[in-house]
Amino acid sequence: MLLWYIWGMNKSPHARSLIILIFGDLVTIIIVALIGFVEHESLTGSGIRPLAVVLSWFAAWVLIGYHVGVFNLSYVGDGRQLWRPFWGMILASPLGALLRGLWLQANVIPFFVVVFGGFCAIGLLAWRLLFWWVIRRRTGDG
Repeated sequence: MLLWYIWGMNKSPHARSLIILIFGDLVTIIIVALIGFVEHESLTGSGIRPLAVVLSWFAAWVLIGYHVGVFNLSYVGDGRQLWRPFWGMILASPLGALLRGLWLQANVIPFFVVVFGGFCAIGLLAWRLLFWWVIRRRTGDG
């Protein structure tokens, strides 16, 4: 809802690009989480767990990603900087797991951190590559 408000209030193309970028990041994390829950046949009756995973990892992604520069549009538009989202998620995953563990009052399983974080990193890299390609096509660089 907040994203739609910002979208309507701010006509800046940079602000809209950032909103699309962040929304795409969230959708990517949701898709990776849903695939994991479906693969483990634990989506039905799982209650708050999917929400805890997605929101914890997204919060960690925003916190760590900001410091890695994944939301800096000058980096996003530079193909040589596509390593940032991948490594940003690798760095954010332990924090995401910790936040999830605190929320659910559950143990942090290192294997889960590596696997889910790795798949999120690959998913974000694919999403950011697509976003970069679209930006490049729009600006006439490609």
